[in-house]
Amino acid sequence: MNLRDIPIPPSPHEKTRLHRRGRIIQIGVGLLFLMLLGRLWFLQIAEGERFAAAAQANATRLERKPGPRGDILDRNGVMLATTRPKFVVSVHPDEFNIEGPEGRKLAECLHLPMEELELRLNADEPNYKMVRVAVDVPWEVLARLKEMQPWLPGVSVELEQLRYYPQAKLGAHLLGTMGLIGEDLLRREPGIYYSESRVGKSGLEKQYEEVLRGEDGGLRIAVDASGNRIRMLSEDEPLKGSDLVLTINSKVQRAAEEALAGHVGSAVALDPRTGEVLALVSQPAYDPNLFARGIRAKEYQAILSDKRKPLLDRAVRAYPPASTFKIVTSLAGLVGGKITPGMSVYCTGRLGSRGPRCWSRHGYVTFDTAIAKSCDIFFYRVGQALGVDAIASMARRFGLGKETGIDLPGEHGGTIPSEEWKRKYVKRDPIWRPGETLSTAIGQGYVECTPLQIASVTGAVAMHGRRYRPHLVKSIKTATGIKHIQPELISTTGVPDEYYAKIVNALRLTVQAGTGRTAALPGIDIGGKTGTAEVTRGAPHAWFVSVAPLNNPQIVCAVLVEHGRHGATAAAPVAKAMMAAYFKVKSTPNQRVFGD
Repeated sequence: MNLRDIPIPPSPHEKTRLHRRGRIIQIGVGLLFLMLLGRLWFLQIAEGERFAAAAQANATRLERKPGPRGDILDRNGVMLATTRPKFVVSVHPDEFNIEGPEGRKLAECLHLPMEELELRLNADEPNYKMVRVAVDVPWEVLARLKEMQPWLPGVSVELEQLRYYPQAKLGAHLLGTMGLIGEDLLRREPGIYYSESRVGKSGLEKQYEEVLRGEDGGLRIAVDASGNRIRMLSEDEPLKGSDLVLTINSKVQRAAEEALAGHVGSAVALDPRTGEVLALVSQPAYDPNLFARGIRAKEYQAILSDKRKPLLDRAVRAYPPASTFKIVTSLAGLVGGKITPGMSVYCTGRLGSRGPRCWSRHGYVTFDTAIAKSCDIFFYRVGQALGVDAIASMARRFGLGKETGIDLPGEHGGTIPSEEWKRKYVKRDPIWRPGETLSTAIGQGYVECTPLQIASVTGAVAMHGRRYRPHLVKSIKTATGIKHIQPELISTTGVPDEYYAKIVNALRLTVQAGTGRTAALPGIDIGGKTGTAEVTRGAPHAWFVSVAPLNNPQIVCAVLVEHGRHGATAAAPVAKAMMAAYFKVKSTPNQRVFGD
């Protein structure tokens, strides 16, 4: 036997090393086994339901039917927003080659130039899985698409419930716009919304999204591995959303929009007895149907590039209120004892030798004639006697300086300055100056109010201090009944009735013999106040507020015309048209009146 064939037993050190290696292998195998067990538990127990649902989804397909959105009607049943079925042609960008023959075929079917089709496909709604290239397609186009279907991969035609505004631009800003759902809302409301859902983006469409949206239904279809239908498993009918009946009077709304046509501005009408908004206008406007069907990039750019800013809701935007604010200064002066019976001021057209000017030389003016003629000198004197904090205190009694709380998104609160306000917000010059009190007294300087706020203040004065929250929805019609929205009394100012009576008499005189004569209507007892707001650039803004009838207030109007120069000539005729529509009387020709 060869010595080399005799096995040599392992040394004690080698035995230890082999034993250790064996233990490591055993531990490794054990850990691997535990990992496999853990993974098996995770797949079958922890995530079992999810994967089972995914497997089920591979065998079935849900063909969703969106629930129709609720209608929006005016107080008299005039349809302002509804939903109607439309055929929509969509293209899946990953499956459709715009540069191939199918691109030319689709353009021919839709009667579109290739450049337009390319623009819609490449620029419209880049986050949308299926890009809409045509909406509300006529039957003859549908028939042609059906014939060409085998040569148009990635092109689909669906019957959708799309938002429709039968009155076009009427009430555009208060109704609002529709658009593709955002990622935040999609994550917040899984199962309710889908990536292709269209939701309210502004106005009442946004404010009442949860009320207006319908409940989706659809078909659950069994499919084979290729996605072909096998059979229908179940069907759920979509449910329509709730309807909104607005406080809006569409005749008053239309009268205001027609009277403001060609101007940039706003008009608001309220019922001071309830806070119901009868009209809420912002001009220029836009057609919300463009947004409902999916606005094109070119269309949207045209709106954005318009220097008049059609998307801006000027009814809830803050401006210097000018002489309409003298109503607040008057109440502060009456309550503070600075405006007394028999008080008169001599207006030379200027306060002192170097002070601010008045728009005219009025001579001796009492309180009534100071309101009617809108004499600045009278109110400069009242402002000097009161101080800014007394004026600010009265303004806040009427809710100025903060939002009214109207059921509309995007409302501005405006600004009511005081000595404390300036120290807090004007760091470059925190000391209140006497001249700033004069500006505040006539609604200039730092003072800013929205047309909605000015209408609310005027209504509260007419109601002797009772101020109701403005609201746009009168009732909500659900599947189970009608919910009526009750008026909300939000404050009583605590000012004695006798002072309100003095203000009302002065407003009456303004329309009868003062700067507001252009708002007069035969047989209607109207009170009003003009205003001309100086601005840093361009001509002054024109204001007018009015209320009627004064012995039983039913409607209050506030009108702003940007760069309209004079309230008497630019804004008062708009309020007159609104009141004529409300009272169903014929509007008389406007008088030629100049003034504040």
